[in-house]
Amino acid sequence: MQFTGTMNCTCYPDDEPVDSDGKPIYYGLDYGRFTPYLVKAIQEQQQTIQQQSIQITTLESTLTTQQTQIDTLIQRLAAANIA
Repeated sequence: MQFTGTMNCTCYPDDEPVDSDGKPIYYGLDYGRFTPYLVKAIQEQQQTIQQQSIQITTLESTLTTQQTQIDTLIQRLAAANIA
């Protein structure tokens, strides 16, 4: 579900909606109806954040392991007078 800031009514510049006393009619939203959608969106967002956090931790671990392997290879090459 997407939320937009547009209204679903046709209003023309010279046709401002007014009540019987000539006062402007203001439109509002029932925010309570949005609450379940917002809660669900936040839950899905939190799940995505947790999955990405796990992925980042895994990638950091892989990076550390690979850097250790590279350092070991460089030491071996230096010891063998290849580098």
